[in-house]
Amino acid sequence: MRDTVRYRRGYPGQRDGQSTTILDFYLNRIASTPDGGAKIEAILADCHGDYELLAKYLSGYIQWLFPIREKGLAGDAPPLTKPEAEFMATNESVRGRVLRAYKMMLDFYGFRLACDETGEVERADESQYPRRINYLLMRGPCGKHQLHITRIIKSLGELGYQHFQRPLVETLISGGRIYDRCPAHYDGYGIVPLRMAKKSATRLWVHLVRDDNEHQDLCRMVFHKYREDIRGPGDDFSLTVAAPPTPLPTPHDTTSSKAVGLLDGLPVYAAANGCFKVRVDGEMRTLPAAAKPKIVMFVDEQQRPAQHKPTMQIIVKALTGNVFTLCVAPSDTIEDVKADIQHREGTPPFQQLLMFGGRTVGELVGPENERSLASYGIQDNDMLRLVEFMQIFVKGLDGSTSIKCVPKLNNAHKCTD
Repeated sequence: MRDTVRYRRGYPGQRDGQSTTILDFYLNRIASTPDGGAKIEAILADCHGDYELLAKYLSGYIQWLFPIREKGLAGDAPPLTKPEAEFMATNESVRGRVLRAYKMMLDFYGFRLACDETGEVERADESQYPRRINYLLMRGPCGKHQLHITRIIKSLGELGYQHFQRPLVETLISGGRIYDRCPAHYDGYGIVPLRMAKKSATRLWVHLVRDDNEHQDLCRMVFHKYREDIRGPGDDFSLTVAAPPTPLPTPHDTTSSKAVGLLDGLPVYAAANGCFKVRVDGEMRTLPAAAKPKIVMFVDEQQRPAQHKPTMQIIVKALTGNVFTLCVAPSDTIEDVKADIQHREGTPPFQQLLMFGGRTVGELVGPENERSLASYGIQDNDMLRLVEFMQIFVKGLDGSTSIKCVPKLNNAHKCTD
């Protein structure tokens, strides 16, 4: 989640280079690279409506058409710089091409832009919509089409179309709801990728909307529509649901004037003796203390412990070959890093064995994962590698036998305790 917060805050503290490559591409001066490289006018002219051609080169084109201020997982497109973004957001020629690229991708996924001013999105051809939207549900490396949507939402916020973010996310959330009534098997893709797409919409895309008011509105919508079927173990919507307006206090009433949570969408207030009160049809009713587990409690920002801010970046190389950066603090634990890797790659923490400087850091499961990055000497711009591992039996001097997980390397290891 830290990545989304960092994006919404505009990458505080990030130092951009002086590259103008993305700007030159959008001004139709240079072609994209590598495979299928072409200038932007050729891409927009040839690929709009030609789904096979667009699908063939999309993994390369997407990073050029929708640049963001982060290094992509593949391809040769450099990150967008802040000066480039500021110029592109105000240049009419560039904005026009951004709009055309956005319309092309909406069409690819079965939507169309209903209004160029507000960014309202609607379904395109009803006969083609199921087949086109199915691209979002495809099984692929790390859910590649969902990563593409993530990039598009971020890029809209950088290139002068921030007001397009909410309509797109809102449509994707509502569109996914329709498919709850579809058969579990559709064109070769089942319910697993469907739930993955829904989670992307409700747990990731919502938090990319930069406007604070629109972000909170979407969080409310997600809570009210999906709280029963997307909440997993440990989910806490109190971190995202905005509190309703503070009501006027009632004289001689011990009820709190500020809502402390929600119950079925209604604001709940703290009362005496651990009880709660909720207003139903204009009447204030008392709830016993035993009702607390059913209440989605808000988080009091004043009581929340101070949290550290990321102060450095580390580079992670995954088993797939993907290379990406994570914003962390020296006090972050290996467990924190594994959770971030799972968010990016989908690999569960207990299947992650990390190496740094020729030695393992942390372990698959155990107390070593509670050690901080600083304790391992990991600093800014250091690289961690995910490696394949194997289990070996180790016999100690006392005759006891234990199982250890060690990296799979070309040469045999000698393990000593």
